[in-house]
Amino acid sequence: MENKVDAFKVIDTVLEWMAVSPYAKSPDIPAHEIAERMVKEGKMKEHSHLYSGLNSILEKLCKDGYLIVNSRSLPIEGVVDVTPSRYYYSITFDGRFFIQSGGYAGEYQRKMADVQRIKALEENQQSNTSKMTSLTVILAAGTIFQTFYYVYDITVNKTPQNAVSVLTILFVFIAGCVLGIVALLLAKEVISKNK
Repeated sequence: MENKVDAFKVIDTVLEWMAVSPYAKSPDIPAHEIAERMVKEGKMKEHSHLYSGLNSILEKLCKDGYLIVNSRSLPIEGVVDVTPSRYYYSITFDGRFFIQSGGYAGEYQRKMADVQRIKALEENQQSNTSKMTSLTVILAAGTIFQTFYYVYDITVNKTPQNAVSVLTILFVFIAGCVLGIVALLLAKEVISKNK
């Protein structure tokens, strides 16, 4: 991750220089002068990775819409020089806004923070699902146990107040078992979805 952040910081250095350097305020700057001025201002070293890859960085910034490139014609009629030193660059409004918002490094760090946040939320959800499944299994077992207890209580303690028909006992027993089984099936479904 640090390598990506460092690579983005290199690109951000060029874009930031184009946004804030007094020299960069001129409408068009030749590529070779960008490198020379950045070396003079201490933004890069002459034989650094940034210096050697400047043309690639400028191309990326143009492709992303943060710089505008213009090529200039030579005074010789009909001949256009396309060497990098004949390309002139200027920063766009989007480029200024982008670098003020943190540039490529800031954008990458925000994306990584979002990934970490989503991962933490998923882990939290997994934990909560596991707890809910355990609770559902306990409730299902309790419902089945309660059904057996009431059936036993009704059949053993037949008093005039508790006198009930066999159909009532059967209904209570079946309803309790069905509720318990439904709760167990729901718990099983939740467990299988989380695997």
